Amino acid sequence: MATNNAINNGGVITTTFTNSGTWTKNNRTRVVSIALWSGGGGGGSGRKGTLNAASGGGGGNGGSFYAVSFPATFFHSSETVTIGAGGNGGAAQSTDATNGINGSPGGNTSVGNIVVLGGGAGSGGGTTSGNTSSLFPLHSFLGLDAPVSPINQGTSGIGGTGSNLTGTAGSNNVSSSFVGLAIAGGGGGGGGAATAADSIGGAGGAIVFDINGYVVAAGGAGSNTTGGNGNAGLYTVPSNVLFGGSGGAGGGFIHTANTASNGGNGGYPGGAGGAGSGGVTAIVSSGAGGNGANGLVLITEYF
Repeated sequence: MATNNAINNGGVITTTFTNSGTWTKNNRTRVVSIALWSGGGGGGSGRKGTLNAASGGGGGNGGSFYAVSFPATFFHSSETVTIGAGGNGGAAQSTDATNGINGSPGGNTSVGNIVVLGGGAGSGGGTTSGNTSSLFPLHSFLGLDAPVSPINQGTSGIGGTGSNLTGTAGSNNVSSSFVGLAIAGGGGGGGGAATAADSIGGAGGAIVFDINGYVVAAGGAGSNTTGGNGNAGLYTVPSNVLFGGSGGAGGGFIHTANTASNGGNGGYPGGAGGAGSGGVTAIVSSGAGGNGANGLVLITEYF
């Protein structure tokens, strides 16, 4: 869905796209600024083991971010807007001695020829030693027919690693920018795994503004149950407050109840899903990975 604000006294109008659609340029527009978040990657599910330990999955990677500003003449009278969907988490495994399933990568977000790649997916749980890591993160910008004049580019948070005890946290996304404050969604926390003791899923990656250490959006909280969901970011144009959502946490395991848990979902926009915990023979399945959040586009026209 696209929503427009009213043209204010400063000669600015912003159109927000939460779903794919078509943007039509105003015939009075002189400059166009676009902020794009791609979909966050889904977390991997945990391994279903036959011993007393099995690795949790790897957390997904946060969606990418890019912001550009061009003269209005660089754009056609209308442009197609595509919103990247968040990647699905890997499904839980119920068969013994079976590795977890990779999550799905986030979808690309684009406006015309401006394309931002979706966040990489989390790996499925592997061996009992917890050697699962997230897949390679994607945070690239693909070209335009016109020269590129970026305002700011954010790097996606990277998913945490699964373990046979406690999953590692997803990486925080720290803004070092004094103009734009623009960063992408945080990575999902790695999933805790089944073992002889409770395991804790890794926390989701937070969104942090490093000038004063202010946490814009805390990552999902890790525990020995289902991973906490990521939190929504902040995105206000034209005041240059552009923060993606944080990552979901990894699921944990309660050994006394033989309970595996799912990863949390990423925060909107672009946050990555946390990973599912591992499982052992005594329980029905491992934990499923959490889903990544969808992308977003903000188009601001200056008159």
